[in-house]
Amino acid sequence: SVSFSPDSQRLAAIAEDGSILVWTTAGKLIQTLQGNKDLGLRVEFSPDGQRLVASSGSGTLQIFQADGTLLHEIKGHNAAVFGLSVSPDGQFFASASSDSTAKLWRWDGTLVRAFEGHTNETFGVDFSADGQMLATASADNTVILWSLAGEKIKTLYGHGPGFKDVKFSATGELVTVAEDGTLARWNLEEVLAFNELEYACAWIADYLRTNRELAEGDRALCDGIP
Repeated sequence: SVSFSPDSQRLAAIAEDGSILVWTTAGKLIQTLQGNKDLGLRVEFSPDGQRLVASSGSGTLQIFQADGTLLHEIKGHNAAVFGLSVSPDGQFFASASSDSTAKLWRWDGTLVRAFEGHTNETFGVDFSADGQMLATASADNTVILWSLAGEKIKTLYGHGPGFKDVKFSATGELVTVAEDGTLARWNLEEVLAFNELEYACAWIADYLRTNRELAEGDRALCDGIP
């Protein structure tokens, strides 16, 4: 995993031994941050470039100051943390783990809330551009959009073996990566406006109206639904 600092003058890369190497974009190694000797998976700068958060194969999260000082070490998850994302305003970061959960954190190591809704490994997490939503991507073949309060806003279903990652774009799209390598672009406005119940009722409207074997009481299942 590689992360650029907000000023694009530095980049951080995490190694398999958990160490974090910070380079200038000209290719000069300027810093080595010592992790916890565990398998390093992801690293992300804070928006002000003054902190980094790193994840590991054991579920541990480490928060470093830019000078290399380890500020906090958290046993954040019960399994590997494959996804990290930092909120645009810099207040929070989010983690996604193969323990099927995602979590929202403050930079002092405080857990804000856990997002539980996936039934398989959760590989990706990302904040929306306005910082009001989280998207999580899972091997259970769903992407879930959440409010930061922990409420499910929308569940998107894939057509393959599962999702590996998800990212919001600045132009109002959601981009997903499936386990088979397929990339898909979703129009976020259309996704949020789509009503699954309305769609289902429109699809079975003729069946409800014309099927002679249907009980009369069942014909009204979609009454009141536009």
